Amino acid sequence: MKRDIDLIRRLMLIVDAKQGSHGLKADDLEVDDFSLEAITYHLYMMAEAGMLVSEPFHSVQHPEHRFDVIVYELSWQGHEYLDLIRDMALWTDIRQKMAHTGTHGFALAIELARTELRKRLEAG
Repeated sequence: MKRDIDLIRRLMLIVDAKQGSHGLKADDLEVDDFSLEAITYHLYMMAEAGMLVSEPFHSVQHPEHRFDVIVYELSWQGHEYLDLIRDMALWTDIRQKMAHTGTHGFALAIELARTELRKRLEAG
């Protein structure tokens, strides 16, 4: 399965909005146009990348999912990333720039967001 940075951003927004819950599983997070398998896998990758405060678990309902995690909240790093890419207009600009290069890495998206935000700050 390929990593989808748009799904990662959407999951970060959802987790941020639902913080303080007793733990979220992939089944609790409905994202239009994405399968439960895709959501589960992306949550796992986000946890592995340090974006989430989470713990692994093995689902009885979905034993085929090897990547299940219970998500409690965004980590410090997750908050830092989300603060950079929360604005939809900025995100759209970043995605357009990335489309021209054919690159879809999350690290590049974050670096482009930092660069654009610095430009905005300098412009006043």
